[in-house]
Amino acid sequence: MTNLTCRIDTLDRHQRLRQQELLALMRRSAQSQGELPDGYAFRLPGDPVLFQQAAEWVGLERRCCPFVRFTLEWKEDDSIWVRFTGAPGVKAFLDAEILG
Repeated sequence: MTNLTCRIDTLDRHQRLRQQELLALMRRSAQSQGELPDGYAFRLPGDPVLFQQAAEWVGLERRCCPFVRFTLEWKEDDSIWVRFTGAPGVKAFLDAEILG
């Protein structure tokens, strides 16, 4: 069974604020949002700065939620995809915490 407990103590106050700021940016920037069998995905515009910000967000998110799998991909059609998936139970967690 997967432990779905966030380790919020791995981020200091500044990092936690940055994580929340970047999540808000991902939500605002998403051109579309898709549901996957085991999680969700954001489609972002092909912007180098946004790609770096998405990578920063993934890095922070991964530290406190190691049970989530993240994939960051820049496709040939110039779209950026951030996928967040996991074992059974993770999708419900993501629905509440990331898509919230």
